[in-house]
Amino acid sequence: MFKQIVLFALVTVSVSANLEFTNCGSASQVVAFRLRGCDATPCTFRRGGEYYGEMDVIAAVPTNVLPFVIQAILGFPLPPVTIFDGNACDDLTVGSCPTHVGQAITARLYMDIPTTLPAISTNVRATVRDALNQVQVCVQIPVSLI
Repeated sequence: MFKQIVLFALVTVSVSANLEFTNCGSASQVVAFRLRGCDATPCTFRRGGEYYGEMDVIAAVPTNVLPFVIQAILGFPLPPVTIFDGNACDDLTVGSCPTHVGQAITARLYMDIPTTLPAISTNVRATVRDALNQVQVCVQIPVSLI
């Protein structure tokens, strides 16, 4: 039993630091945003590394899908580079789809950082939409890719 408690505490600590982020148009309330291995921004990620992040959100609308995309924003004139996309309904650790107004949900998203990205300091944006393609969550943080 003690080993299980210690393991749970280690897992919780590994993603427990709430990060400061830029809200880039969230309709839903983003309560917390955490990334494994990052306690403060800018976060440093290794190209080719595997990471995961968690978002705690209070849903603003009912929806049966939560399509998301995580992108590196390289800046003008370069277009954003998609790092990962999917349906956050498949990654909920708290709550479930369909969501309802006021529901607390937590999504844990796993991602691999492509080795094709340049070593650069940039911003990463996570955008989650609803079934009507309206932005429900948009958070952005500065990162350094090494």
